[in-house]
Amino acid sequence: MDNIQVLVGYIRPGYDCTQVVKFTGERLGEYTQRDNCGSAASIARLTQTLYRPAPGELPYVGDGIFVVHTAIETVVRDATTTRVYWLEEVNERDLLPSGGFEELGRACGFRQHLSLQEGLALSRERYRTLSLDEI
Repeated sequence: MDNIQVLVGYIRPGYDCTQVVKFTGERLGEYTQRDNCGSAASIARLTQTLYRPAPGELPYVGDGIFVVHTAIETVVRDATTTRVYWLEEVNERDLLPSGGFEELGRACGFRQHLSLQEGLALSRERYRTLSLDEI
C-alpha cells in the first residue's frame, strides 16, 4: 500500500480553492479523455484515477469498494486554465460495462464477458451506427 495524496476543489485564475486529501491505498490505473469542447477556443482534459483504499481508511471498506479521483482541466484560447478535482466512492459494478465508470474500469482491467443479450443490446446502442470515420 502507498501513501496517496490528491487534491479536491478547484483552481482558476486568481483563486486556489483546493484541499489536500491524504490516505493509504493502492493506485490501480488511470483513464484520460481529451475534448475540444465544440471549438478550437477551448480544450478539456478529463483524467480519472482509480484507487483501492487500505482497510481502515473508510469505516465500511470491503472487497469491491474503490475511490475515483477525477481531474478536469479546461484551457481557453487565451491560455486561461481552470482545474476541478473531486473524489467519488464506487463499487465494482460501476467499473464494468454499462457502469458509470466503464472506460476507467476497462483501462484498469475490470472487464467482464457479456451475455449474448447484453452484447446485442450494446451493439444496437453504440456500435451499429458508427461510421468508419468515427472509429
